Amino acid sequence: MQILAILEHDSGGELKAAKSLLDAVTRTGSPVMYMYGEPLRRTGLVHYLFWIVTSLVQSSWLTLKHRRFEVVYTTSYTAALGSLMVRPFTQQFICFHYHGSRIPPQEVPDTSWLQRHTQSIKHAMVSYLHRWAWSQVNLFISPSEHTQLRLAKSFPNLGEAQLILPNGVDTTSFYPVSEAYKQKLRKQFHIPKTALVCLVIARAEPQKKIEDSIAFIADIQRYSRKQVLLLLATPQIGNNPEYLVSLQQFLARTELPHLLIQDHPSTPELYQVSDCVISHSLQEVFPLVLLEASACGVPYFAKKNGAVEHYLVPLDPNLILSDDSVQAARQVLSITHKQKRAELLRQFACHHTWQASASLLLITLQKQRRNEKKSFATI
Repeated sequence: MQILAILEHDSGGELKAAKSLLDAVTRTGSPVMYMYGEPLRRTGLVHYLFWIVTSLVQSSWLTLKHRRFEVVYTTSYTAALGSLMVRPFTQQFICFHYHGSRIPPQEVPDTSWLQRHTQSIKHAMVSYLHRWAWSQVNLFISPSEHTQLRLAKSFPNLGEAQLILPNGVDTTSFYPVSEAYKQKLRKQFHIPKTALVCLVIARAEPQKKIEDSIAFIADIQRYSRKQVLLLLATPQIGNNPEYLVSLQQFLARTELPHLLIQDHPSTPELYQVSDCVISHSLQEVFPLVLLEASACGVPYFAKKNGAVEHYLVPLDPNLILSDDSVQAARQVLSITHKQKRAELLRQFACHHTWQASASLLLITLQKQRRNEKKSFATI
């Protein structure tokens, strides 16, 4: 089965997850061709419209040009729309993989009347395009049952063919290390041996609420007998430049010892050198960071956001941070450095591999394709 993948450049965890899944598909013997579109970089109404039109034209052309590929896989709603527009000519099977909402908020507080009006137009337009595209694709993929049910309430016209496909992790790259090796890594990072290292790893964008995570780690410092060090890791690309500057200014105003790393060449080392991961993000669906941290035996603490607790409650309810900052800080201090919990986290990660998700995807695609051919033969 040949797959044409139309993805977006610089889309962070979404791109990383899609490529990891499709690389696993390739290892099964099914060829995958990667094509990339430009992400939305400016959010003014005119720029938004121009980006949508150019994305539709590009994805339609790519789909027509490579119509020998029987399956189109995409994580972009504009690529899905473009592929659907030419589907009568290509007869391709189109599947959309949901990794999070791209719908702009309906209202933005503290803005002018014109800004509120244009924001309302963008929200209505993009919501309609999502509803139509998601109702027409041959297969809609979501990472969890919780996400699927939530989307079904907001988008009741989702197509019948749906697949729950969990995110995965490469457990051969992400794994726990001995205390001796951990200290060796800390020496390379110039981190004190006894420090409690709290990792925040994310793209620099407002929805990630990195400043809230930093403020919370400062609270942990107040109740910890050890020195607490913030390890903030961001990619080199895909950041919001203005937010990154404000974040650096925020860090400069804090008295919290910290280490800022951009685009570290070995992501597993960031977890292996840390004692815990902190997230206050509002937009996670099934975060790769949770799986990567768990594979390394490092606890991932997060605030409730409507999705992440779906995984944390069965794993360990204490990983969901309390709304009370004092209680939340004590949660972190009581859980880190416990070997038994590290083993449970590793077991959780080992149940979510990309190879297993790739096999499930291929089985589903083959089944759906057979069903479509039977339906066509009947007609």
